[in-house]
Amino acid sequence: RHTGNRFLTDPPIEVVDSNEDQYSVCVVTGVRPDDPGTTQTAAPFAEVLAEDLNPDHPAYSSTAAPYKPLLIKDKNARDAEACARVATLALGLRAAKARSVTGSVDGFVSMTGRVYNVNTVAWVVVEADGIDEDMWVSEVVRTLDRNGGQKTRLTLLPLGALVLGEMPA
Repeated sequence: RHTGNRFLTDPPIEVVDSNEDQYSVCVVTGVRPDDPGTTQTAAPFAEVLAEDLNPDHPAYSSTAAPYKPLLIKDKNARDAEACARVATLALGLRAAKARSVTGSVDGFVSMTGRVYNVNTVAWVVVEADGIDEDMWVSEVVRTLDRNGGQKTRLTLLPLGALVLGEMPA
Protein backbone atom coordinates (compact mmCIF):
# COMPACT_ATOMS: atom_id res chain seq x y z
CA ARG A 1 0.00 0.00 0.00
CA HIS A 2 1.09 3.54 -0.62
CA THR A 3 1.36 6.35 1.85
CA GLY A 4 -1.67 8.58 1.54
CA ASN A 5 -3.24 11.58 3.13
CA ARG A 6 -3.16 11.80 6.90
CA PHE A 7 -6.02 12.71 9.17
CA LEU A 8 -5.68 16.12 10.78
CA THR A 9 -5.62 16.32 14.57
CA ASP A 10 -7.93 19.34 14.69
CA PRO A 11 -10.79 18.51 14.72
CA PRO A 12 -9.90 15.17 16.30
CA ILE A 13 -10.61 11.82 14.68
CA GLU A 14 -13.87 10.29 15.92
CA VAL A 15 -14.00 6.51 16.12
CA VAL A 16 -17.37 4.95 16.93
CA ASP A 17 -17.55 1.33 18.05
CA SER A 18 -20.85 0.91 19.84
CA ASN A 19 -23.61 -1.57 20.60
CA GLU A 20 -26.12 1.27 20.97
CA ASP A 21 -29.25 0.51 18.91
CA GLN A 22 -27.65 -2.76 17.73
CA TYR A 23 -29.32 -6.15 17.92
CA SER A 24 -28.20 -9.76 17.56
CA VAL A 25 -31.30 -10.74 15.60
CA CYS A 26 -34.32 -9.12 13.97
CA VAL A 27 -37.64 -10.94 13.92
CA VAL A 28 -40.30 -9.49 11.63
CA THR A 29 -43.90 -10.65 11.74
CA GLY A 30 -46.12 -9.74 8.82
CA VAL A 31 -49.83 -10.15 8.25
CA ARG A 32 -51.72 -12.84 6.38
CA PRO A 33 -52.77 -11.94 2.84
CA ASP A 34 -56.40 -10.85 2.47
CA ASP A 35 -57.31 -13.95 0.50
CA PRO A 36 -60.72 -15.41 1.40
CA GLY A 37 -59.69 -18.83 0.06
CA THR A 38 -56.60 -19.17 2.25
CA THR A 39 -56.45 -21.99 4.76
CA GLN A 40 -53.41 -20.83 6.70
CA THR A 41 -53.79 -19.12 10.04
CA ALA A 42 -50.21 -18.23 10.93
CA ALA A 43 -48.83 -14.84 10.02
CA PRO A 44 -45.64 -14.84 7.92
CA PHE A 45 -42.41 -14.11 9.75
CA ALA A 46 -38.64 -14.08 9.22
CA GLU A 47 -35.62 -14.04 11.49
CA VAL A 48 -32.30 -12.51 10.35
CA LEU A 49 -29.13 -12.71 12.44
CA ALA A 50 -26.87 -9.66 12.61
CA GLU A 51 -23.80 -11.83 12.06
CA ASP A 52 -25.23 -12.96 8.70
CA LEU A 53 -25.15 -9.42 7.32
CA ASN A 54 -21.40 -8.90 7.68
CA PRO A 55 -19.46 -11.81 9.22
CA ASP A 56 -16.20 -9.79 9.15
CA HIS A 57 -17.64 -7.00 11.33
CA PRO A 58 -20.72 -8.13 13.23
CA ALA A 59 -22.63 -5.07 14.36
CA TYR A 60 -23.53 -6.51 17.74
CA SER A 61 -21.47 -8.62 20.09
CA SER A 62 -21.89 -8.96 23.82
CA THR A 63 -20.95 -11.58 26.36
CA ALA A 64 -23.38 -10.10 28.90
CA ALA A 65 -26.43 -10.32 26.62
CA PRO A 66 -25.61 -12.40 23.53
CA TYR A 67 -29.27 -12.57 22.46
CA LYS A 68 -30.77 -9.11 21.94
CA PRO A 69 -33.76 -9.27 19.57
CA LEU A 70 -35.35 -6.48 17.58
CA LEU A 71 -39.04 -7.32 17.12
CA ILE A 72 -40.97 -5.65 14.30
CA LYS A 73 -44.60 -5.98 13.22
CA ASP A 74 -44.96 -4.94 9.57
CA LYS A 75 -48.50 -4.66 8.22
CA ASN A 76 -47.20 -4.46 4.64
CA ALA A 77 -45.21 -7.72 4.75
CA ARG A 78 -47.51 -10.42 3.35
CA ASP A 79 -45.00 -13.29 3.03
CA ALA A 80 -41.78 -14.59 4.57
CA GLU A 81 -39.60 -13.06 1.83
CA ALA A 82 -40.99 -9.58 2.51
CA CYS A 83 -40.45 -10.11 6.24
CA ALA A 84 -36.82 -11.11 5.58
CA ARG A 85 -36.26 -7.96 3.48
CA VAL A 86 -37.65 -5.76 6.26
CA ALA A 87 -35.46 -7.51 8.85
CA THR A 88 -32.33 -7.14 6.69
CA LEU A 89 -33.03 -3.45 6.13
CA ALA A 90 -33.73 -2.82 9.83
CA LEU A 91 -30.47 -4.46 10.92
CA GLY A 92 -28.44 -3.07 8.01
CA LEU A 93 -29.34 0.57 8.64
CA ARG A 94 -28.50 0.17 12.32
CA ALA A 95 -25.24 -1.68 11.58
CA ALA A 96 -23.99 1.34 9.64
CA LYS A 97 -24.07 3.28 12.93
CA ALA A 98 -22.17 0.63 14.93
CA ARG A 99 -18.65 1.31 13.62
CA SER A 100 -17.35 4.38 11.86
CA VAL A 101 -14.37 6.67 11.56
CA THR A 102 -14.78 10.40 10.96
CA GLY A 103 -11.81 12.63 10.32
CA SER A 104 -10.59 15.60 8.33
CA VAL A 105 -7.86 15.74 5.72
CA ASP A 106 -6.19 18.67 3.93
CA GLY A 107 -7.55 19.54 0.52
CA PHE A 108 -10.31 18.21 -1.72
CA VAL A 109 -8.08 15.84 -3.69
CA SER A 110 -6.26 12.77 -2.34
CA MET A 111 -2.58 12.10 -2.97
CA THR A 112 -3.65 9.68 -5.72
CA GLY A 113 -5.14 12.63 -7.63
CA ARG A 114 -8.77 11.71 -7.04
CA VAL A 115 -11.40 14.00 -5.55
CA TYR A 116 -12.82 12.60 -2.30
CA ASN A 117 -16.27 11.19 -3.08
CA VAL A 118 -18.92 9.06 -1.43
CA ASN A 119 -19.31 5.45 -2.51
CA THR A 120 -15.57 4.98 -2.88
CA VAL A 121 -13.10 2.97 -0.83
CA ALA A 122 -10.21 4.37 1.20
CA TRP A 123 -7.50 2.68 3.19
CA VAL A 124 -7.83 3.85 6.80
CA VAL A 125 -5.23 3.51 9.54
CA VAL A 126 -5.93 4.69 13.09
CA GLU A 127 -3.23 2.95 15.10
CA ALA A 128 -4.59 4.06 18.50
CA ASP A 129 -7.83 2.14 17.81
CA GLY A 130 -6.31 -0.81 15.96
CA ILE A 131 -7.88 0.12 12.63
CA ASP A 132 -5.97 -0.80 9.47
CA GLU A 133 -8.43 -1.67 6.72
CA ASP A 134 -10.21 -0.56 3.60
CA MET A 135 -13.36 1.39 4.45
CA TRP A 136 -16.29 2.75 2.48
CA VAL A 137 -16.64 6.54 2.24
CA SER A 138 -20.23 7.27 3.28
CA GLU A 139 -20.09 11.04 3.73
CA VAL A 140 -17.92 13.87 2.42
CA VAL A 141 -18.09 17.48 3.61
CA ARG A 142 -15.81 20.00 1.91
CA THR A 143 -14.99 23.34 3.50
CA LEU A 144 -12.99 26.30 2.30
CA ASP A 145 -12.05 29.32 4.36
CA ARG A 146 -9.38 32.00 4.47
CA ASN A 147 -7.64 30.70 7.57
CA GLY A 148 -7.77 26.93 7.11
CA GLY A 149 -7.83 26.58 3.33
CA GLN A 150 -9.40 23.51 1.75
CA LYS A 151 -10.40 20.65 4.05
CA THR A 152 -12.48 17.53 3.59
CA ARG A 153 -14.30 15.81 6.45
CA LEU A 154 -14.79 12.08 5.73
CA THR A 155 -17.06 9.56 7.41
CA LEU A 156 -16.00 6.00 6.69
CA LEU A 157 -17.72 2.67 7.40
CA PRO A 158 -16.32 -0.86 7.34
CA LEU A 159 -16.86 -2.53 3.98
CA GLY A 160 -20.18 -4.35 4.00
CA ALA A 161 -21.50 -2.50 7.07
CA LEU A 162 -24.40 -0.83 5.27
CA VAL A 163 -26.71 -3.61 4.05
CA LEU A 164 -30.01 -2.57 2.55
CA GLY A 165 -31.22 -5.94 1.28
CA GLU A 166 -32.62 -6.96 -2.07
CA MET A 167 -35.46 -5.58 -4.12
CA PRO A 168 -38.53 -7.78 -4.54
CA ALA A 169 -38.68 -9.71 -7.80
